[in-house]
Amino acid sequence: MHTRRKLRRFLAAFFAILLAVGWHEQGVCESPILYVMVGQTPVGVRNPAGFVDPRIVNPQFGALFKDVSTPSHQSLVVLIPHQDVRRMMAGAKPDLDRVLRIDVHRDSAVSTTSLADFKLLKGSLHAMLTSKNPANEVIFDETERSISRIEVRPRVVISTSIVHVREKVIRVGVESTLEDGKNEDWVKSMTREFIGLILDANKPSTSRP
Repeated sequence: MHTRRKLRRFLAAFFAILLAVGWHEQGVCESPILYVMVGQTPVGVRNPAGFVDPRIVNPQFGALFKDVSTPSHQSLVVLIPHQDVRRMMAGAKPDLDRVLRIDVHRDSAVSTTSLADFKLLKGSLHAMLTSKNPANEVIFDETERSISRIEVRPRVVISTSIVHVREKVIRVGVESTLEDGKNEDWVKSMTREFIGLILDANKPSTSRP
């Protein structure tokens, strides 16, 4: 009986991962669009290949991320590598050497921002950051609907982006603590990929709740 229960738990977790990350076809993984509520607005999120929200696999894993929300920001999504989820399923501590996050300022969650207003906000942020121009914090990417900065610290590289989607402004974070000499390039590349997936999931042509 005990063996059957373990098997059922394993199969449930296995199929939850499949649901969360999608099927691989010809080496390409396209995850399903999952929706998070920003105020009263559903915002679509598509996970980059190799990442999953552990709380979808097992709600109990949410205890690990219980403090990611702050008085000013509400956590919407936390994505970690598949291998970390497998460690958690086996009862081991995850490495969490690469983490993707989406959150929203609590005031922004209940208000709307037009694209014109977002451009003004982006311009103000750009001017503020470039005027300070510290060596370890630079803007590395800017599009019509996003602006991204990177911060290089001794043991971690972090990018922070603000993204305009469905009349909302969300914050997207990518961080890596891997000591492989490629942290900065990986963080920049993943930031662009993740933002692209978010914007693609919220195109007007995309079906939504």
